[in-house]
Amino acid sequence: MYYRYYHPGHHNVAAHYGVRTDRHKLIYFNKLDQWELFDLKEDPYEMKNVYSDPAHADIMKNLKAELYRLKKELKDDDRFSDNLPKDDVG
Repeated sequence: MYYRYYHPGHHNVAAHYGVRTDRHKLIYFNKLDQWELFDLKEDPYEMKNVYSDPAHADIMKNLKAELYRLKKELKDDDRFSDNLPKDDVG
């Protein structure tokens, strides 16, 4: 599953996008140029970032490929990365 989070709002979480499987979650904080990778089976509370762990290099490589594939397929071209559309609801 691909997802994108645009605005920190009240949660104080930086803008990011990522991909999640049943076992892993790969996150890219695009404005910070930082990556996080979590093994959700071993670390369900996402406390240990294993992105730089050589034991997870193949998983990271495969998830990055899937992340970019889905980003392209969904035509997420970063158009809202700096300016969100106005909220017409409120």
